[in-house]
Amino acid sequence: MERLKITQESIQNELNSYKNKPESTIAEYIWNSFDAGAKTVEINYNNNELGYIESVIISDDGQGWDFGDNNTDYFMASAKKNASVKNLSLPHGKLGRGRYTFIWHADSLYAKSKGQKLTLLPDAKYKIEDCDDAPENGTTVELTGIRESLGNALKSEEVLRNFLVKEFCWFLEQNANRKIVVNGTKIDYKDFIRKEVELTGKDFSSEVQAAIGDIRAKVIIWKERPSEYAKFFAINPTSKEEVVAEHTGLNKKKDSFWHSVYLYSNKFTKELNNLIDGDESNQVELFDKDEVVSAYKLIKEEIKEKLLDLRKPILNENADNLIMNLKVENLYPSLLEFHVREEDFNDLLRQVYITAPHLFTGKGRDDKKFVVTSIAGLVSSGNSSLVMKVLSHIAELSEEESRTLEDILSRTHLSNIVKTIAEIDNRLQSLQDIHSLLFDNEKETLEVKHLQRVLDNNLWLFGEGYSLFASTEGAMRNTLQRYAREILGIDPGEIETKSRKEVDLLLTRTNEASEDRCENLVVEIKRPSVTLRKDEFDQIQQYARIIAKEKSLNGDKMHWEYYLVGTDYDEYIASQLENASSHGERHRGLVFYDKSLRFKIYVKKWSDVISTENGHRLRYLKDKLKINPKDNSGYSSDELTERLVTANDSSLANSPTVGTSNKSGSQKNGNESNND
Repeated sequence: MERLKITQESIQNELNSYKNKPESTIAEYIWNSFDAGAKTVEINYNNNELGYIESVIISDDGQGWDFGDNNTDYFMASAKKNASVKNLSLPHGKLGRGRYTFIWHADSLYAKSKGQKLTLLPDAKYKIEDCDDAPENGTTVELTGIRESLGNALKSEEVLRNFLVKEFCWFLEQNANRKIVVNGTKIDYKDFIRKEVELTGKDFSSEVQAAIGDIRAKVIIWKERPSEYAKFFAINPTSKEEVVAEHTGLNKKKDSFWHSVYLYSNKFTKELNNLIDGDESNQVELFDKDEVVSAYKLIKEEIKEKLLDLRKPILNENADNLIMNLKVENLYPSLLEFHVREEDFNDLLRQVYITAPHLFTGKGRDDKKFVVTSIAGLVSSGNSSLVMKVLSHIAELSEEESRTLEDILSRTHLSNIVKTIAEIDNRLQSLQDIHSLLFDNEKETLEVKHLQRVLDNNLWLFGEGYSLFASTEGAMRNTLQRYAREILGIDPGEIETKSRKEVDLLLTRTNEASEDRCENLVVEIKRPSVTLRKDEFDQIQQYARIIAKEKSLNGDKMHWEYYLVGTDYDEYIASQLENASSHGERHRGLVFYDKSLRFKIYVKKWSDVISTENGHRLRYLKDKLKINPKDNSGYSSDELTERLVTANDSSLANSPTVGTSNKSGSQKNGNESNND
């Protein structure tokens, strides 16, 4: 490397990075001491009567500084430059710059070592002279004319100590025989350790144990980012020598998983360093030939797996903090807009962060908001491939990150959850619209034109899983014959009834939990203006008895229930409810139970259907999901009906239709009377 002549201009250009880092100036002289083999480095400074720091003295017990090395005139010309620095922590400096880092923060530097004194000035002038009080071993460096920048940095000894801990923690952990002392007190980095994990031979594979034998390792996880990248440090415990220092491969994750790994074995010798150049791809043949090197490579692979396990809880904690900060910074998306439940979105956000933390780390507000909003919007679409494309565009994902993230997205159930929430949203809206149809528009709401169409598209009002078999589509006899053929797979022959009455709704479902029991529900509905009386009750009871007499429709696994639904009922119906109270189920509106013919008849108010049975459950979900239905005031019965029909066209809100229903709004018995 070409040497650079030291001038005031070259000093400032080369050392510009130290201008705003006064603490780094102190650290640089400490590193110089450790490079010289020092075991102890002492920093001492005192304030004068006015509170100003007049000088800083850094002394060590190292090999000393040879001022006659002819390197004082040049950068890139240190006595350490020829030292082997390949894959090692020391020497830390090698370009001859460290001695001049004072220029931004002090007027001069005096160094004493080996019977001589060196004076350095910011203008690149220097003087070497004999000195009687210069130590023969070690070096003493004194900074004088301390400027405000350094004076302020040193004013709080705690601030300096914290800086030195971050700078040297990983080094002091490796070198227990070395220490830094500030004003008489040793630097203690132990509180900077988040977690410490010890590994012994049994924690490694049999291949490693066979090759290395005495292997042990220590993993240190730091609370904050230290000065050194995360590395493997291979150390010979007998000689105390560091043999190799290599990156763990987890430095680019930007995930706050700050760590150092110390590997100890007597099999680690200087020869190991000679076989490793940082690019192991070119060392395949060497690994095959050298058992120790091969084992070293395997050790790193096995520890990396352990590192990934140790990393997970930290990433989970960081992910939780990310979500909290997104909310505090008003960057969290409005999930209602995307029909995404917060709990499930957060789960996915955590997994995305764990896989690719650099999507969020170090990003500005706009970038972070774009990422989280994109995830919410894309997930609501259910298009995982599109999510991947956008995320890959935002940040460069490695092949491993892409595979992991793609796997997460392919396995997430968010798309299903989104659909479920959309369904709940639709149902809540439907309940509100039906309420308006029945009670706000009572006089104009008709049975077939409005209610019939609405119920055909909202069967969930009567229970989950029902399919529509028939809806006002002809004489009851014909409906029952078709039911026997299509549902039961039998030919019932001639149904005895001569009744030409039409069934408003015939619903059916299979209850697998009850050994495939076939559950059937006949619903008779009345418009809001009709009060339920004896005539209406007799009508639904007639339906029940006609069906009960048909043996082909009443097998062991057949179950029939009948609903009579209206806005209100008279005293006769109330008395029937009272008489049936001994059978239980009064809360469900049971008015008649024929034990021998095995059928039940219920009378229900519309308020029970849309509030008691469905509203309570949905209101709970509404509160949990913070879903608010849209305002429906001012809509006519026709408009509300169209909203209710079209809002539930998707398969989410409707069960499949088994039979062929008449949804065209055909009139009952030719005309819809006011008494329907």
